[in-house]
Amino acid sequence: MLQACRRDLLPSDPQTREDYGFERAGEFASELLGLFQGLTYIKRDLTAKELHRWRKDGILVQKIKEVFYSYPEQHRGGYFPWFLQNQWVLDGSEPIPEEHQPEALRDRMMKKAWERIGRDQSTELRSWPEGKQECFWHYAMICSSSHPPPDMDMWLRGGYCVARDEYHEMQVSRMYIKLFETCTFEEYYSAYKSNTTGDRISREATHRLVIPSPIFSLVLKRCFINDTMEPAVNVDYGFFNCKTPAERDALAHKYRAVFQAKDFDEVKLHEACMQGKIFEYVKERVSMTKEERKMMKRLMKNPYPLRS
Repeated sequence: MLQACRRDLLPSDPQTREDYGFERAGEFASELLGLFQGLTYIKRDLTAKELHRWRKDGILVQKIKEVFYSYPEQHRGGYFPWFLQNQWVLDGSEPIPEEHQPEALRDRMMKKAWERIGRDQSTELRSWPEGKQECFWHYAMICSSSHPPPDMDMWLRGGYCVARDEYHEMQVSRMYIKLFETCTFEEYYSAYKSNTTGDRISREATHRLVIPSPIFSLVLKRCFINDTMEPAVNVDYGFFNCKTPAERDALAHKYRAVFQAKDFDEVKLHEACMQGKIFEYVKERVSMTKEERKMMKRLMKNPYPLRS
């Protein structure tokens, strides 16, 4: 949690998000992060161990109040007054207000998306092809300044899995924000179906955004994986070997872990792919349990090197 405060990024670790209220906070996640940043600013000697103890002892809310009340009111910032009105975010004994329930948040997210699209098509949504529904929910998230979590297919298919960390994941999200400013939803879905979304984003990124790595656009494009499109990509990087969604998610997470490794090199990974040695490259940079090694060795197999 303290690391997220220092980096000014919302925590992405599922357990951290659950432990420190970010799952309950929903659309107030940024305010909650600001509260914790204020806490660490006032109590500069706060350690992760102490913060963890407060939470485990059930006194986190009490301690946050004590720290802020010890500071001059005019210097407490705006997040503490917000917290006093929304203590349910961290106090699990309080119910989540009806207007902040997941269903209500989803409805508001959909409303923003339909307004952007031009008309409400809620009654038609369920009859849309699965891919179009995925695109809509992704579009709706972006319109609400959010993006898919790792447990959603679009986290993989939308290219978020290539992000080295939370900062670069937000960069991918920003690319979509810019993209949706220049194209309609139907144009986005058409590009998604034809597997050219990566090209559109790459052009947008080249003109407006800082690319996280020299060939980030190439890696991003490769992550638009669809069973009926770009079959070579599925085969090259092992997704073709996945028998279940859980295996595909596990493989995607290992790739993300290697993207975050200090000595990661996209070109070296591609070379390892062409030599049929992806697993050998990844295992040197990512820790795995015995069971994970066995699974990844199977999933990362590909037909390379090709025999002449």
